[in-house]
Amino acid sequence: MKRWRPLETAVLMTLRRLGLEARLVNVHESSEPPPAPSLEILDPDWGIAAFVDTETTGLDYHHDEVIELAIVLFAFDRNTGSIIGVLDEHVGLRDPSCEISRGATAVNGIEWKMVQGHCLDKPRIETLFEKAEFLISHNAPFDLNFVHHIFPAIQLKPWLCSMNGIDWYGKGFQSRGLQELLGCHGIRPLKAHRGLDDCKSAIALLALRSPSGRTYLAELLEGREASKLQRTILDDHAAYGDMIRHYYEARESDPTAFEAAIRACTMQISIAQEAARELKKRSRRAPLPGHPGFDRLTLIRERQGEYKEAVRLCHLAMKQGWEGKWEARISRCEKKLEKTAPTTTAEPKKRGRPRKSTADNGA
Repeated sequence: MKRWRPLETAVLMTLRRLGLEARLVNVHESSEPPPAPSLEILDPDWGIAAFVDTETTGLDYHHDEVIELAIVLFAFDRNTGSIIGVLDEHVGLRDPSCEISRGATAVNGIEWKMVQGHCLDKPRIETLFEKAEFLISHNAPFDLNFVHHIFPAIQLKPWLCSMNGIDWYGKGFQSRGLQELLGCHGIRPLKAHRGLDDCKSAIALLALRSPSGRTYLAELLEGREASKLQRTILDDHAAYGDMIRHYYEARESDPTAFEAAIRACTMQISIAQEAARELKKRSRRAPLPGHPGFDRLTLIRERQGEYKEAVRLCHLAMKQGWEGKWEARISRCEKKLEKTAPTTTAEPKKRGRPRKSTADNGA
């Protein structure tokens, strides 16, 4: 394997500039990191990204779960690809509903007793995700497949992969694994295969310069479209469906979840016609499936007494061809609409002057 080690002083200077040396072994303890740049005073040429890392109970995202999630927010220069510094960070443990495999514990050292009773700070993590223009992971498909079960909205964020988005093999490295690359560059995390240390070490790696003189981050950004996990309209359609289910189920425990579910319904409906076209291309004979956005939002509007809006949504879903009991809902809403319509009472007839009887005329 090629051992490409920059001079130790150059590595230390880069790490000190980023405020990362406190997380690394090969740094003098007396050195103080510079203050992190403030979000309020960011230069217009600077961007904000986040590095994300997960530790899991195993490798199968259909069965295994996240037990540790770390996210580090950092600023970078859009023009040069230089990393300015770390803005914010968070790491949290999570008690899974499945067993932690022995293989996972052998790698990350996390045992069940360490995560028992722990849960992720979702509002804190969601805030960090929202601030980032894009997310980076080393083997991004792996992290995305696990994280989106907890935070479905992150499927809509651009994800870059620092493992596949940089030509490590072309530079002479025999492995694209994070720990191997860190070792070749003289970066040693305090705890390898732990979320926060891996995130900060990876950012330190991306801040270093290759023989071309550019930072690794600059190379990753240059091939951004190629390294970005490609999404289709059907990916977004599925992501909004996940968000609808996630937020609606959390409406009792999270005061913001109900409105988030409505927004997800609205967004899925906004791309429904395009999604329907793509589904029909893939299977011309099969009917369209149900549509979570139309289904959930029509029920919400009906329960809110907005019967006209519920009827409008049902007609739109029928027109586009989504499966559902739309006619029955339309009939039900129209009946409720009739009952709630104000009843108009007929005005009493004006009475004229009474006729005089023949007796009054003296007949």
